[in-house]
Amino acid sequence: MPVEKQRVTIEDRMGGRDNHFNLIRFVAALAVLVTHSFALSSGHRENQPLWTTYGMTPGSIAVDVFFVTSGFLVCHSLFSRQNLLEFAAARALRILPALWVVLAITVVLVGPTLTTLNLGDFARSHETWRYVIKNASIVSGMAPTLPGVFEHNAMARLVNSSLWTLYHEVWLYACLCTYWILAGLIWNRRVPWVSRLILLSCFVAAVLTVYSRLTGWHYQWPRLAFAFFTGASFYVLRGKIKLSGVTACVLALALTIASVQRDVFYVVYSAAVGYLVLFAAYARATPLLAFNRLGDYSYGVYIYGFLVQQLLVNAFPGIGTGPLMAASIIATLVCGMASWHLIEKPALSKKAWVSARINPSR
Repeated sequence: MPVEKQRVTIEDRMGGRDNHFNLIRFVAALAVLVTHSFALSSGHRENQPLWTTYGMTPGSIAVDVFFVTSGFLVCHSLFSRQNLLEFAAARALRILPALWVVLAITVVLVGPTLTTLNLGDFARSHETWRYVIKNASIVSGMAPTLPGVFEHNAMARLVNSSLWTLYHEVWLYACLCTYWILAGLIWNRRVPWVSRLILLSCFVAAVLTVYSRLTGWHYQWPRLAFAFFTGASFYVLRGKIKLSGVTACVLALALTIASVQRDVFYVVYSAAVGYLVLFAAYARATPLLAFNRLGDYSYGVYIYGFLVQQLLVNAFPGIGTGPLMAASIIATLVCGMASWHLIEKPALSKKAWVSARINPSR
C-alpha cells in the first residue's frame, strides 16, 4: 500500500534559517518604493497602481505583508525569550539605530541644505524639533515635514512619509507586552493566555477591518492590527496549520475570481494574505535561500526610499515616473545596503551582550 504523504506544518519548517522572510520583506520594500514613484512624480495619490480599482495599492499590500511577517516573528521572539526586557531591547536594537541615523542625515544634512529658511531659523523652528522628537521616539506618531524643505515638489513638503507605519508597529509590540504582563498578573500562565488574547485580537481586528472597508471608515489601525495579529496567530497555531501548495493555489484562485468586485476582493484578500505570506516564507525554493547571505536590506530600503525619491524630485523637477523609479531603486539599494552593514548588523550583534546583562542565567 502506498504510504500517505505527511502534511507539513509551519512548526515543522521553523528550525534553522531556511526561510524567505528576508526576500519577502525586501520585495515588499521595493513595492512601496515603486508605488510611491507614481504619486511623488505626479503629485496625485490616485495615480498609484490599483488605487482607483481596489482602493489599495501594491504599496499598501506590501505594508500588510510587513505587518504579517512582523507579527509572526515578533511573537516568536517574545515566546522564545519569555522576558519583556530582553524582548524590548531586541526590538529597540532592530529599529532605533538605523532610524536615528536616517533622521540625523535628514535634519543635519538634507534639511539645512534644501530649506528656504536661513540656518538659524531652521534650527530654532518648532517644526524642526517636532520632526526630530516625534520621529525619533516613534510612540507619539510621525511628523511629516521640515520647515522650508521640498516646498516645490509635486508632493510638497513631505519629507519621509514611510515612517508612519513604525508608530503603529511599536504600539502593536506594546499590545503584546501588555498581554504578557496581564497574563502573568491575572492568570499566572503566560503563554496559553497570551495566545488566547492574540487570537481574540485577530478576530476583533478582522471584524473592524471589514467594517471599516465596507462603511468607508478610513482608519489604518484596524487593518494594520489585523495583519499583525494574523501573523501572531499563525505563530500561536504553528503546530496546527498545514503548509499546502493546494491550499495556496486555491486561495490565489479565489483572489483572482474575487477581483471582479472591489469589496469582495478585499474580504478574500484579508482572509488569504496571512497564509500566502507564511506559505511563501517556508516554501521549498532552495536557490532563493542564497539571498539570505546578502543581508536584510528591507528596513534600510524602506526608511530611505521616500526621502531618496523626494531628493530626486527636488533635484530633477518634472522627472517622470519611470526615471524616478529606476533612479530611486538604485540609490535606495545603496542606502539600504549601507544601513545594514554599517548600522543594523552591528547593532543586532549586541543582542546577545544585552541579553546576558538583562538575564545572566540565560
